[in-house]
Amino acid sequence: MGGLALAHLGDRIGRRPVLILTVVLMGAGTLAIGFLPTYHQIGIWAPVLLVLCRMMQGFGVGAELGGAYVKSTEAAKAEKRGFYGSLPGAGEFIGVVIASGAVAAVSTLPEDDFLGWGWRIPFLASALVVIIALVIRNAAPETEQFEATRDSGKREKLPVLAAIKSRPKAIALLIGSGCATAIASYAIQGYLPSYLTNQLGLSSDTSVLGITIASAISILTIPLAGALSDRVGRKPVMIGDAVAITRVITVRPAGAARSRNPSASTCSWPAGRTAILRPLSRSPR
Repeated sequence: MGGLALAHLGDRIGRRPVLILTVVLMGAGTLAIGFLPTYHQIGIWAPVLLVLCRMMQGFGVGAELGGAYVKSTEAAKAEKRGFYGSLPGAGEFIGVVIASGAVAAVSTLPEDDFLGWGWRIPFLASALVVIIALVIRNAAPETEQFEATRDSGKREKLPVLAAIKSRPKAIALLIGSGCATAIASYAIQGYLPSYLTNQLGLSSDTSVLGITIASAISILTIPLAGALSDRVGRKPVMIGDAVAITRVITVRPAGAARSRNPSASTCSWPAGRTAILRPLSRSPR
């Protein structure tokens, strides 16, 4: 919903204002989590407020990645659109690495301190990241392609509806491929650490390490996949993406539990499947 609503605004008022708005939405949701009262203080309203904060984050993220990809590709030369369009995807994993580092740092606190107040520190510290992002985006120029469309007076009143009417099949195919990517990506980033800890009995540090390794490698391999799409075309890269996703969601990490070294096997699963294969899905469509 965030992607659709804010993409409409992006076509109406420009890429830069919407990307500033997405930072504010994501930043406000993240910062608010750091100030949330606990369940013992306000009861059921604590998880309700947490879900609302996450919805605010999600609404912003829905347009953040799409807007960043559009702005990057519009600003790039035609022969380099794959490479430059992939850079926001690499930036996403820089954020994952920073977040993992922040969690690892506060987790060194005594357990009572971590559960009492330490867990709030990464959320509150996100304010600094938001300020830096706002300064950068406020200074960034609007894309020439949008300015040309604005100056021509040919902007659609309902851009989303116009796009659906003009290219329904292409949009349906891209939504489908995006859903497949999201399922694999969030299963690894969101569910896998919990699965490894609660079901396989590995330490939380081990599961976080696996995601961190994968994300760090992805920072380099995503631009490589984008550059590859400039050389061989988008379609072959998308086919590779489909093969990679199929491999990711069908391989069972439970095999790590039978390994002689489950920690190493577990870390290699997300690192290998995620950092090498998933970047294909981050190259421009």
